[in-house]
Amino acid sequence: MGFVAPITIQGKVLIRELSSKEYDWDDPLPPDKQESWKLWRESLLELEKLHFKRRYVPMPFVSSQSRELCLFFDASTQAIAAVAYLRVTNDEDQCHVGFVMGKAKLAPHPAHTVPRLELCAAVLAAEMADTICCEMDIEMHAVRFFTDSRIVLGYIHNTSRRFHVYVANRVNRIRKSSHSQQWQYVATEQNPADHATRPMSVDILRASNWFSGPEFLKSSSEPPQSDSFGLVNPELDVEVRAQVAVNYTKATEGQFSSARL
Repeated sequence: MGFVAPITIQGKVLIRELSSKEYDWDDPLPPDKQESWKLWRESLLELEKLHFKRRYVPMPFVSSQSRELCLFFDASTQAIAAVAYLRVTNDEDQCHVGFVMGKAKLAPHPAHTVPRLELCAAVLAAEMADTICCEMDIEMHAVRFFTDSRIVLGYIHNTSRRFHVYVANRVNRIRKSSHSQQWQYVATEQNPADHATRPMSVDILRASNWFSGPEFLKSSSEPPQSDSFGLVNPELDVEVRAQVAVNYTKATEGQFSSARL
């Protein structure tokens, strides 16, 4: 279920860093890497402090009138991550948010730009949404995606410009599973997926919003969202194809043109 994805991804990042160096099998690790490995092993032992409720929502919310799947995603140069929550609202307009699934993966190699990595995280979120909606025996009334990247939102909402292959393929994949109005903005400090893209201790993770989602999900009245997002600096964005202007001249011959003489 990915409850501890922010912790397990740290080990994967460290193994990648070590495998990229030319160490022999019996070579001792450098002191800084030994310390990193030791801290990560200790963090695994700390996981026994974490406790979870098995139910997505309490019994009073089982027969809720509104069920939404809300997914958040983020990326760094080390990892991409997404996390999903079930948001239910009962007849009394009370909301409850339950953790459904989290996932963190190593960032693609060779190194990509941050917007590309954020777009990869968006694809991960779309794939997670497909899996959850297919496997859960709960009908979702809505599915929403949240990111702190306005560049990615511009890519997904764009209808006027063409992209180069890398971005175009991933935007097309996203649009197979969703429409642009489902993709919304969230501030970085409220984005729980951020916790799975950088090193974090178990104590900090336990106190974060990774397990509970951002506070605004628990409110019956959410901040207003923009209906659309434009491209950010499309003339400078290397992923956006340049527009080509073609001029043409149309010559017409009048009835009494001198060319007839």
